[in-house]
Formats: sequence, structure tokens, C-alpha cells
Amino acid sequence: GLPASGIYRYFVSKSDILAAAFHRAADRLETAVAAGTAAASDPEDALRSLVSIYVDLSFSQRELMSVYFAELVNVPDASRADLRLRQRANVEQWSSYLQAICDGLSAADARFLMYAAINLVPDLGVLLGTSAAQQQAENIHRCMLAVLLSRSGQRLGHGEDAPCTPTIGSAH
Repeated sequence: GLPASGIYRYFVSKSDILAAAFHRAADRLETAVAAGTAAASDPEDALRSLVSIYVDLSFSQRELMSVYFAELVNVPDASRADLRLRQRANVEQWSSYLQAICDGLSAADARFLMYAAINLVPDLGVLLGTSAAQQQAENIHRCMLAVLLSRSGQRLGHGEDAPCTPTIGSAH
């Protein structure tokens, strides 16, 4: 019920609006991650939960994710630095679970794998398009797990060793 110009009673600029939206999204992600990891029985269960949370939030908040990737550079420096610190803390948490699962995996390699897996979601979302990506969410989830767990020799579930097979052609 608020006219578009009315929002500027609460925010000085577009960059402040973006910062508020991105901080709210980070809060939601942290809340979901805390709940998901609290319910986990072991590091692998926690990692699988985090992957599910990330894929689900990425598609349920798709428009916000697109704006985040396109507009983060326009957020005030202090807010951008805080958001990046929060993102790094999230990746460190994920990485610690991955290291607990994969014996001998260095912290640097764990972070590399985490960023590779996380970036699959927006990249495949763009490649597939919104509705196809949502239809392929389970396959995207398995792709992330394949990136993360294939080094450990773990089976990835559903009776497959490497089930990263989104069906791009049939999704359109």
C-alpha cells in the first residue's frame, strides 16, 4: 500500500534499500542454517541439510538472489563488507563439515569446493531458466553434493555414485 516514492521516507537511497534487503536475506539464511545444522546427526547430515537449504532458498528467493549478484557493488562499503564477512563465515561453517567428512582435505580445498558447489545454483538457474531450474532443483542439489562429496568416495544417495545429470533439453 506504499507508493514507490514513499519508501524514501525510510531509506536515504537505493543502496540503503538494497543493503536492508540483503541483510534481511542473510538473516533468513543464517536462521535456516542454524535450524538445519541443529537437527543434523553428523557432519554429512549437516552438509546435506545445508545444501538443501541453499538450493531451496535460492529458488524461493530467486529474484532477490539475482538482484544480490547484480547489485552488491552498489551497496555502501560498510554493509558490503559485513555481508561478505557473513558469507565467508557461512562458507567456513560448510567447509568445516566438509573437512570432517573428507579425511585429509585442506581448509583451502574445502573452501574451493564450497564455492564451486554454491556457484552451481545461480549458474544453472541462469542456464536453465526459472521454471526449468525449479523443476530440476533435486538434480541441482545432487550436483552440489557430487562436487562436494565425490572426492570423499562417498555414495551420493539414490543408489548413484555421481547423479549430476540435469536434463536440460527436456526442461524447456
